[in-house]
Amino acid sequence: MTKSFMSSPASSSKGKPPGGPDPYVYTSGRWLHRDQLQRTSRSIHFDFTALCAKVVELCPGAHEIASYDKKEGGFNRVFLFTMDNGARVAARLSFRVTGPARLTTHSEVATMANSQLVPVITAFLDANEFLVRKNTNIPVLEVLEWNDDKTNAVGAEYIIMEHAPGVQLHGLWPGMNPEQHMLTIKALAELIQSQFKFPLGDGDFCIGPHCGWEYWDCAAGEARYYDQRKPNSGPWLDLSQYCSALLDTGFSRIPSAEVAPKDELVYRGSVQEHLRLLKINEKVIPELIKSQLI
Repeated sequence: MTKSFMSSPASSSKGKPPGGPDPYVYTSGRWLHRDQLQRTSRSIHFDFTALCAKVVELCPGAHEIASYDKKEGGFNRVFLFTMDNGARVAARLSFRVTGPARLTTHSEVATMANSQLVPVITAFLDANEFLVRKNTNIPVLEVLEWNDDKTNAVGAEYIIMEHAPGVQLHGLWPGMNPEQHMLTIKALAELIQSQFKFPLGDGDFCIGPHCGWEYWDCAAGEARYYDQRKPNSGPWLDLSQYCSALLDTGFSRIPSAEVAPKDELVYRGSVQEHLRLLKINEKVIPELIKSQLI
């Protein structure tokens, strides 16, 4: 594949580590449906040289980047940098399909950040403490620096954090037997259940605004019509509010029969089928909440 760099005019090869994958082009896969649109929505305009300089600045004792690797999923591009002194850090940049600008970065940092960031995060999220680090003993990577202003030197929102050594679970999963799968999931569930009790409605935290793409107009090729209702991204104080928002969001994605796309995939069903199911759920979910079945 021919490299297609999309950095700012000030960017150059000076200061970048030798070799490594193209930092700008999405190279982790293709889509069977709307492939060009999906890949274009995952391009990021930024200055890789400036990002490298920032990483070196954050690593005491390092003078340059020895090598780097690129990891991509459906929502983020992550660079794993190895410094000339052996230190390793990760820099994450979100695609625009990930969620709303600024809010997504704030939410992720607020979930795991250290106390040095309290004044900034608190002012934006109205949160008194940080979620995981405050309320659990679950190991959390330290955020070294973050920026949600695209006018910064890098030219994009970013989070730079410690790199977690070890082997990723998905690499071991295929070689594990069913009992090992069950024990792993059980251990994770018990860890979360025993340590994390979400303090809904007590003044510390609430759920939302939700940063999921389904609550915002940022999914590639996914139209929003708002003929039925507006989407509801929160915040929500209890389960009832949260479930109502799920229904609102479902209704917001349904077009009227007059504007329904002609090329919609068959398996998604008709407008009438979706409306019927949502209206059934609108009656059933409140009863399930009352009976404490969900």
